[in-house]
Amino acid sequence: MSINTLKTAALLGFLTAILLIGGQAIAVRQGLYMALAITAIMNFVSYSFSGKIALPARVGRTPPDPLLPL
Repeated sequence: MSINTLKTAALLGFLTAILLIGGQAIAVRQGLYMALAITAIMNFVSYSFSGKIALPARVGRTPPDPLLPL
């Protein structure tokens, strides 16, 4: 496991903790559950679409499929 993987996991864990603490501070248990649902959705979306988000941000292009005829 690389250091970048550990840094990413630590960042996501820290952001999750902030949202959970904020949700609990706003609406106690119900806010904690809402914050947990929001964080789960955010983490899933960021994991699922990380490639589609990162390529346009770095002005990258997907490589062409080597099996397609030119």
